[in-house]
Amino acid sequence: MKQIQLCLQQADRFVLDADISKCFDKINYEKLLVLIGHKGKVRTQIRAWLESGNIFEGIFESSDAGTPQGGVISPLLSNIALDGY
Repeated sequence: MKQIQLCLQQADRFVLDADISKCFDKINYEKLLVLIGHKGKVRTQIRAWLESGNIFEGIFESSDAGTPQGGVISPLLSNIALDGY
């Protein structure tokens, strides 16, 4: 908190708080793969992670868009999608 205060005192800066929970549901796989830019096995593996779906309360849910919030790879994928890599 002290560091944030010091930074804010030095120049005009903003701290934004946003609820991005729904962004995980809307990540477009094709656009994400283009942003990542890898080809071959790396791209194939990332696509497999994206399309793997999830199990929630014992029920399998397929996946054609988005990535499960709380998934291991979800923060990385959402950062790539939001920042444009």
